[in-house]
Amino acid sequence: MGLFSKGSPPVAISNTIDKVDIAAQNNLVKKWAPKVRRNLRTNARKFVNGKTESFVVKGNRTEGKLAKSITARTGMEQGVIEFVSFQFERHGVFVHKGVSKGHKLDNPRQKGEWFNPSLDKHLPELADKLAEINANAALNAAKIKIA
Repeated sequence: MGLFSKGSPPVAISNTIDKVDIAAQNNLVKKWAPKVRRNLRTNARKFVNGKTESFVVKGNRTEGKLAKSITARTGMEQGVIEFVSFQFERHGVFVHKGVSKGHKLDNPRQKGEWFNPSLDKHLPELADKLAEINANAALNAAKIKIA
């Protein structure tokens, strides 16, 4: 007898979804972000040219050393970490892109990619682990219950 043949009991498909393990997701991201921050700081330390002091005052703005300025922050919405952001001195973007004020066309500054390679290295790990955590919830949600 098939599931929908005459005389068989009715089939009820459950529309309840087991809760995703939010605590496991949040803990994973909370451990991942500092690891990436440490890697970013290591990458930024390779730039030895530039500031010799711990900070430089430019007009009314104070600029610190790139490696020391890197911080990580997570944002939460309804108990779930929704994003991770990394903040750093704005000159970190110029170093990464290879632009600067005052370099002549015949002697351009070389790109010093320090940010994207780190994310390219660490994002797949985060994605795989999040998928693993959520795969169990998806399997549990797909269970069919026979009434």
